[in-house]
Amino acid sequence: MSDLLAQHPWLYPALRHLHLACVSASIALFVARGLGVTAQQAWPMRPFWRRLSVAIDTPLNRPGFELTPRSWTVTMPPVRRCFSAGIALG
Repeated sequence: MSDLLAQHPWLYPALRHLHLACVSASIALFVARGLGVTAQQAWPMRPFWRRLSVAIDTPLNRPGFELTPRSWTVTMPPVRRCFSAGIALG
């Protein structure tokens, strides 16, 4: 992916904006569903809202992992590398 980013410099900002949009949507949906469950509403547990959460978090993981500088992953302790890889693979 780093070769692709080197060849297409416009791709990095696009991936970054996608990542930030997914972060915002994920947090908003998490808070809304949490408040709904706290208020004992039925809608947060319906399949559509649960699948939407997964649909938002899936593209969130890939750009976030791709935007991580490779120097960070090389200098990370092994435990942190395994945790980061687990998050990225979802």
